Amino acid sequence: MKKFLIISSFLIVFIILSGCGIGKDNFEQYFNERTEIVKMIESSDLTFSENGIITLPDKYVHVSDGGEALVGSYNGKVFVYFWTSRGILESSKGYLYFSDIIFPEDFPPIGHDFVNMRDLGDGWYSCSTD
Repeated sequence: MKKFLIISSFLIVFIILSGCGIGKDNFEQYFNERTEIVKMIESSDLTFSENGIITLPDKYVHVSDGGEALVGSYNGKVFVYFWTSRGILESSKGYLYFSDIIFPEDFPPIGHDFVNMRDLGDGWYSCSTD
């Protein structure tokens, strides 16, 4: 019974903290490292698989939940999505870089529905997936 209460308490705290956004707003904290990753992708120093998932180098695994990023291109323009939350029971949240400045409502159809887009400047957007 005691073990059940400890596990239950841990799960409740985890659910509450994960829903409160603690640790999720890390745009400025990891901006430089994410920008380095984008440059490596644009220069083909990092390549991505057909499914668009890239495993980040060990030095950068902390900048995206799960140590991976979603990468692709549209009309020769690169996009990179860094997860802050993979969203097991909900939609994911993260930061999207698109190498062409666009308005969120004009975001191209790239096989992923990015919603709640907020322009952060210079091709960066805060958003979630639907």
